Amino acid sequence: DPGLHKEHNNPYRSGPNETARVKDLYAFTRSDGQRDFDSYERRIAREEDKAAPILAKVCRREELAPEEREAFAHFMQLMMKRPSERAQSALPIFQEAADSIPFQRNATRLAELGEFAKALEWLQAEEYLRTAEGGQKRLLNETMLTPYDAVQSALLGRDWTFHVASPTTYFVTSNCPFGFDPSVGLSRFPFWFPVSSEIVLVGGPTDSGRRGYVTASADEVFVVNYLTIHQAERVYSPGTEQWGLDTLEHRVGLTHEQGQAFVRLFPPNQNPSQ
Repeated sequence: DPGLHKEHNNPYRSGPNETARVKDLYAFTRSDGQRDFDSYERRIAREEDKAAPILAKVCRREELAPEEREAFAHFMQLMMKRPSERAQSALPIFQEAADSIPFQRNATRLAELGEFAKALEWLQAEEYLRTAEGGQKRLLNETMLTPYDAVQSALLGRDWTFHVASPTTYFVTSNCPFGFDPSVGLSRFPFWFPVSSEIVLVGGPTDSGRRGYVTASADEVFVVNYLTIHQAERVYSPGTEQWGLDTLEHRVGLTHEQGQAFVRLFPPNQNPSQ
């Protein structure tokens, strides 16, 4: 729509080639000083290629085999750690880890023993690890692509229910599509993951009694969208209804009926924090 521009409007309309794209997000500087633009892009592409047929199968509302659930859980881990905003919380952790490594002391000891080349390697390693676009960016990319066994077990240990949006409703997604309550962790509370505008995966307690594909009521769709929007910095939606902007700007809450839908989706004592 020519009347909606990203510099001036919220929301604004964008094409598929521009939406959720960040130029050279995974580029980093190698230890030899050269910029590497492709290594991590290729690795991410391989993970996306593995997930693509599984996502297509879900969109056809077909049952997933155990190995497909395993691969899908790996993909959700990637999407959990992929947002560009992750660097804001991760880089201080990397800095703290670098501070705990005795680079200078080890280099000094090696130099005293006459191992000057090895001492220089320690000093160079410290310099590289403390470089934001070098070692720190590379660590950020590596940890993004490294699956965590505990997270994988938590994802696979849930009952997976695919909720299909009722007619005239749709699910939104965001810059951080994997939703859960980080204050309590995956092992105790459900997660939700929008697959498309028509389907969202909810991972609930193993005794929920809800598995496979079920139709989500309009209130249940609103609850999932409400949670997705409240955990987001950027929301991607096929429509521009006012409720989406109102929710993003915290101008609306849940009605009684939507609160009941919340409990159906996330049973008592299993709820994400509100």
